[in-house]
Amino acid sequence: MTDPAGQFEWLEQTLGLAERSHEKVLLIGHVPPGHDLREKFNEIFVRIFQRWSHILLPSIFGHKHLDSFRLVFNENDSAPCGVALIGPSVAPSGSPHNPAYRVYRFDSDTVQLDTFETYYCDIDKSNFLERVEYSLEYSAKVEYHAPAITAQSMYEVWLNASRSDRDLLRYCRKYASLYTGLGYEGTLAECTAHQLCSMRYVDHKKLASCLAISDSHP
Repeated sequence: MTDPAGQFEWLEQTLGLAERSHEKVLLIGHVPPGHDLREKFNEIFVRIFQRWSHILLPSIFGHKHLDSFRLVFNENDSAPCGVALIGPSVAPSGSPHNPAYRVYRFDSDTVQLDTFETYYCDIDKSNFLERVEYSLEYSAKVEYHAPAITAQSMYEVWLNASRSDRDLLRYCRKYASLYTGLGYEGTLAECTAHQLCSMRYVDHKKLASCLAISDSHP
């Protein structure tokens, strides 16, 4: 099976209609491109991102329950052409993290994603106080110094994290929405494996190579 329920065919037809109508498209899905998809489905999904990058806005996904993003590069891997933003969840299942949710703010005049804001609940504090309180964790525009959220601006976030342990650890704290309690996976080694490689390489084979290099250089 290469196209379950004809979803990819439908998506390409819909994107083609949007192109002919001179429209931009906000793609919202559950599973982002990358290692969470079966390899053959992921390859098709990535090609769709590449083919239609000129009309796709930054896309919104969930599934991971954690705060992250995935970059999609063009066919010769020379420049980012798309980004899948992965929002955290209010359900602290899977890897331990604080409950969190995200607000996306679009500019209707420029048809751009202006910023997003992530709000979190300190779960240990809430358990102690026996009440739930959400606070602003960060604004992407302020945190990343980006005039708008694009594939290029998020690539620059990745570059900064890849070049500086300080920036990487700062980003890793966002991964679990500031959670540092029992089971926290925020060490530099864990973050390098789970974040830097998976954010940069949505291709299964390239991701495996990146992880192998990370494992050989603890």
